[in-house]
Amino acid sequence: ISDDDQALCEAVLAGEREHEAGRAPEWPVRLPASQFDSWVYEPEEMLARSTQPRPPTTGLAQQRGNQFHAWVEDYFAGTHRGVFADVDADGDDTQSVDTAVESWQRAFEASEFSHLVPEALEREIHLPLGGHVIICKIDAVFRRDGRIVIVDWKTGKTPEGDELERKSLQLALYRAAWSAWSGTPAEEIDAVFWFSQEAKVVTPAQLATTAELEQLLIDAKERSAEKRL
Repeated sequence: ISDDDQALCEAVLAGEREHEAGRAPEWPVRLPASQFDSWVYEPEEMLARSTQPRPPTTGLAQQRGNQFHAWVEDYFAGTHRGVFADVDADGDDTQSVDTAVESWQRAFEASEFSHLVPEALEREIHLPLGGHVIICKIDAVFRRDGRIVIVDWKTGKTPEGDELERKSLQLALYRAAWSAWSGTPAEEIDAVFWFSQEAKVVTPAQLATTAELEQLLIDAKERSAEKRL
């Protein structure tokens, strides 16, 4: 490449960088339900992250969570084989068993959900809300005592106070999504967390309605816009 061409390329790239730097970040149309509380309470931080994307990484906690979710899906499929393989003679395609995940499996087998037949597992529903599409990936849905019960498997520690209130927005979105998708009135749907570390069901005192969820989103966008003026 000639010196003139090199200079031209550098000028074009510099212009693009300058243009990007001067443009205000925009809210993405698609928002994961698992990040909804962060978009509502820390919109500026989330916008900054969206303009500076980082390569996806999978830490130990996420790996364990993925393993447990896959095992539960297998459990209800009737295979009960989990996602782990023993070391074979040649050492091919093996993965060591994580004792933490094993303990969660045993706790789940003794839980109130293990004997139920799920209406749905790992169901993804797209919920239109406030000009956005909320991506709801629902772990499990059961029918019990004439009511629908949505369960979100959690492998972290049980939250309390404000943290639980924030996390409950995810359940509220799942309830709204299942109601819209299935035609089931929201009043007939319960939504709970099951925390595997403590083998504990956590039921929020109340869940936001669809209108309240939409208002939270609208308010967050307005606050964010005002800060950029």
